[in-house]
Amino acid sequence: MKPFYVIFFIVISTVSFATANTTDKYTSGNHKFIMSYDNSAGAVTFNHTKHAESFIDDCGFCHSALRTFGGQVNELFGHKVCRVCHETHNGPLECNKCHGNQKKTR
Repeated sequence: MKPFYVIFFIVISTVSFATANTTDKYTSGNHKFIMSYDNSAGAVTFNHTKHAESFIDDCGFCHSALRTFGGQVNELFGHKVCRVCHETHNGPLECNKCHGNQKKTR
C-alpha cells in the first residue's frame, strides 16, 4: 500500500506544479479560516490558516487535488490527499487526531 501513496504523491505534486494558478477560485481570497467537515467518523476541523502558513510554497499540492476532486472535501479526499501529506510531513495519523473530539468551527 505504501508504493501507492508514493506514486500518488508524485503525481499530485507534478500536477500541482503544472496547474498551480494563483487567480483561480481555489487559491484567491482570504486564506485565514477554519472549516469543520461533518462525517460519520466525527467532524474534522481543518485549520487552513495553520496549513497555509506552514506550507506557504506548497499551496498547489492541496489546491490542484481539490480541483481533481471537484472542489469537494470528502472522505476520499481526506484519506488520499491529507493523509499522504500527514505521512510525508509527520502530521497526525491516528483517526481521533483529525476526527471527533474537536471544537466545531465554521
